[in-house]
Amino acid sequence: MLEKEGQGRIWAEVDRYARSAAAPSPTASYQAIYDKPEVKAHLSEAEQALDHRAAPDALGAAAFVADVLVGVDLFGEPALFGRQWPKLLRAQAVEAYRTLRTNAGVGQLFECRLDAHRGAALVYDGRMMHAAIL
Repeated sequence: MLEKEGQGRIWAEVDRYARSAAAPSPTASYQAIYDKPEVKAHLSEAEQALDHRAAPDALGAAAFVADVLVGVDLFGEPALFGRQWPKLLRAQAVEAYRTLRTNAGVGQLFECRLDAHRGAALVYDGRMMHAAIL
């Protein structure tokens, strides 16, 4: 089943994750989560511990927190994955801090849900640009 979330639900998710990270913002800014000193420290530690370089010809990566799979990101081209990998690492580190990341941009976003798992794919100009399974 494909589903498309409304803007109100997106803002509700941002608010929920901001509260769970104890980083409330009167303007509902997602950036407030990244600006929280504890989150900044967590990101700094994660960046120092993890290699930010993508493996040659890699199309994606699976992310684990301890022994739990928390996400899979796949791209249509290695160069695109390589450019996005540092940002994905930061996003997964924030996710591990109990937050949610969102992305605004161009293209069509298709989402699906199966039991406790969800997935999304970004399609632009008739091509899959990014897919994630969480």
